[in-house]
Amino acid sequence: MSNSDLENSIIEFGQRCSNISRIYSQKRAIMNWLSDIQFTASATLHGGALVANYLWDGTQDKRYPIYGGMQDWNYIHAGCFELTLEVSDNKWPAANETGVHRRIFSSDNGRPLPASITIKGINYMVKVGRDYDRLLHPGDKYKVVATMPGYKSKTTCIRLDEGLTTVDFVLDPEVTVKGNVHECNCGSNNRLDLVKFLSGGHWEVYFTVIVALGFLLLLVQRTKLNLSKHSRSVVPKRPAVV
Repeated sequence: MSNSDLENSIIEFGQRCSNISRIYSQKRAIMNWLSDIQFTASATLHGGALVANYLWDGTQDKRYPIYGGMQDWNYIHAGCFELTLEVSDNKWPAANETGVHRRIFSSDNGRPLPASITIKGINYMVKVGRDYDRLLHPGDKYKVVATMPGYKSKTTCIRLDEGLTTVDFVLDPEVTVKGNVHECNCGSNNRLDLVKFLSGGHWEVYFTVIVALGFLLLLVQRTKLNLSKHSRSVVPKRPAVV
C-alpha cells in the first residue's frame, strides 16, 4: 500500500465513522469493552468468501475491500491489531456433515418433551425445543443420551457414516408411589396365632371339638338312611310300558 492509498483509506474511514449517533447498542457495548481492556491482537471469525481483512484494507485491487470495519476502529481507538477472517463460504453443508437430529417424545401421551441431548465423552448439552440437532464429526461412533427430569433416560449408539442420522427418543415417566407402603402378612400372622393357641395348653379343647363334630356327622348320616328306606316302602310301583 502506497502513502496515497493509506491517506485515502484514513480519509474514507473518517467519513464512514463520523456519525456515531447511529451506532447500535450492541456495537456501543463492544466499543466500550475494547476501550476498557487494551487487547494486543484480536480476530473476528464468520462465514463468508474465504478471505482475511486487515486494517485499512480498502484498496480496489483487493478481493473484498472494506472501509471503516472493525479492524480499522479497533486499531485506531483501542491500539489493537485486528483481523476479520471469513473462514467458510459453505452455507449448506452436506447431510452427512451435520450429525444427528430428530425429536423426543413421552411414552404416556406421545407429546414432544423439552428434554436434553448429550454425547458421552463430550461435556456439552443441547436443549431440545420442538426438535434437536447435534453437530458431530462424520465417520465416528457416538453414544447419544436423552434426559428429562421426571423421566428415565435412554442411550443409543450411532455411527455417522452415510448421511444424516435420525434418532427419535421415547422416554418413560418415572413411577413414584405416594403415601406409606405397608406389607401385609395376614396369612403368616394367622398361622402364628394358631400355633400359639395350640402350644398354650388348649389342645384338649381342640380334640373335644373334633370328636363332637364327628359324632354329629355320623348322626346325620344315619337319619338320612332311615328316611330313604321309609320313602321306598310307601311309594307305589309304576306300571310297565308295553
